[in-house]
Amino acid sequence: MELLVVIGILVILAIMILLILNPMTQIRKTHDGKRKADLAKLKTVFEDYYNDHNCYPNDLGELAPDYISQVPTDPSTHDFYEYSRPDCDTYRIYAKLEYEEDLAIAEVGCESGCGPGGGTEGGTCTYNYGACSPNADLENCAPCTYGCQPGGGGVCNSLIRCNGDTTDNCWECPGGWFCDANCEENCSNSAYHCTYISP
Repeated sequence: MELLVVIGILVILAIMILLILNPMTQIRKTHDGKRKADLAKLKTVFEDYYNDHNCYPNDLGELAPDYISQVPTDPSTHDFYEYSRPDCDTYRIYAKLEYEEDLAIAEVGCESGCGPGGGTEGGTCTYNYGACSPNADLENCAPCTYGCQPGGGGVCNSLIRCNGDTTDNCWECPGGWFCDANCEENCSNSAYHCTYISP
């Protein structure tokens, strides 16, 4: 009987330790730590490459083996990180952190997603972390905000697209509101995320 009580206590303690440590969260944080370290390392390597070539590389493959022995890859997918270079003097590189409560996501401005062409038609918002050249910002995907046009009268701009949906009679404005179907001042809150906005 005493042995069963001891085993029961040990099981309860083991469950409590697992709940406190949450091993899956720890694994996610470990993966994310590698992602952040990889991008920090690549930032340094990009500047070394730029100093020699007066241009950032066209793709990550140009870095090895002269500037880095092996180009780092995502620890989960083992794919190269998403890299874009719109011109010689600008680059952006993106990763997807698994632990979505990581404060670094907000620090880089990717709370609503980031990615090449983010917030434009055909752009992607699938990443939430990244690094870029000193003269650039990450391309982020700001949340859609709509509202009745100031002055009332039910007048709105003609077209806004959000997540592929086309909504007539709405107008983009700060404050997180959008007009109803009649574009009156009777408004409701919007939680959509934009992939493309065209006035």
